[in-house]
Amino acid sequence: MLRPQRHMQSGFTLIEVMIGMVITLIATIVMFQIFAVSERQKRTTTGASDAQTNGALALYILEREVRQAGFNLLGSATNDCNPATTYAYYSDGAADFDMGGITQPVRIFDGGTGPDSIRTAMSASDMPDNFNFGRTNLRSTMPQSSSELNVMSTHGCAEGSLLLMVQPCAAGGTPAGSCTLMEITQVQPSALKLQHNPGSSGPTWNPKIPYQNGSNPTGAIWPAFKATASCKAYGICMPKPLNVGFPQFGIDASNNMTMRRVTSAGAAMAGSATEVMAPQIMDLQAQYGITNAGTVKGALNWQEATGIWAGSAALTQAQIKQIKAVRVAIVARSEEYEKPVNGVCQTTTVSPTYSWGTFNTTNWPADWQCYRYKVFETVIPLINVMWANV
Repeated sequence: MLRPQRHMQSGFTLIEVMIGMVITLIATIVMFQIFAVSERQKRTTTGASDAQTNGALALYILEREVRQAGFNLLGSATNDCNPATTYAYYSDGAADFDMGGITQPVRIFDGGTGPDSIRTAMSASDMPDNFNFGRTNLRSTMPQSSSELNVMSTHGCAEGSLLLMVQPCAAGGTPAGSCTLMEITQVQPSALKLQHNPGSSGPTWNPKIPYQNGSNPTGAIWPAFKATASCKAYGICMPKPLNVGFPQFGIDASNNMTMRRVTSAGAAMAGSATEVMAPQIMDLQAQYGITNAGTVKGALNWQEATGIWAGSAALTQAQIKQIKAVRVAIVARSEEYEKPVNGVCQTTTVSPTYSWGTFNTTNWPADWQCYRYKVFETVIPLINVMWANV
């Protein structure tokens, strides 16, 4: 009699399946933990890289602008103007204006507990074929009710360029330091004369009526420049600058470093929009580097833009001559928000610092400690310090 065959059982038992599932779950958990740590590390690295890039970009842009805003090529002439006048300064009948507003290379506005802002002064010209300068003395005192200047030379002067008249010393009732900016309408090389003719539709830098007849729109009597045996007024011809305004850099409410173009008085230029230069910039701090006028060697004294050095105040020419450099500090924030452990942000535990202070975090977001920060700082020397004899 045949014995019935037994069939061998195959597959997994329930216990084996459960053990396999447990092992798989453990492996999955470990894998995802490793992945999470890796992603967190990558985000941290990327965030730090973003802060590094944004901060370096902001500092580069700011440094480039300030480096172009040194003292001008006119030497110390404009630095001795006090008071200075202009017929119009882009508007009819303007009264006296602050020459320091256009000759001060850089102006710092203290932000108190918030970011500072920096305004630079520079010039460009649309007269490339006639981009030259000339200096000439007066041959005779400037006649009243006239637009004519009798000069020693017309070299470097051209129709359409500007003329800065300077009275270096007191003469005949005209005080020392009197200056007037005007536009040349005609050059007479053979007669050695320069004209700055008026006209209602004429150059915006000249008056609507002849020079100094006492009935101009503002009722002002402009300085009568003298040429005496002991003191001769002189004029400096220069290309007419483009009215491109003064770049002013600051930090907006969205933590962007911005630039806007303003007039010397700080008003926004018509048609000029605020531009974002770099994102995630939390703060900007700046100081003047000053020494005595005429000193180009030795250590700088660092001065906050407060008190008599406040940006809102008109600095004297003596103060402007002391400014040799600017130092700035910028703090950039990473874009990656790092989740707090146990509900407490500990990514950054102390306020970022720079070489002469600590950034004030009072007005920063409440969760500022959940981000990483990079600090950048530099000293920016002004150009033409020796040329301008300051």
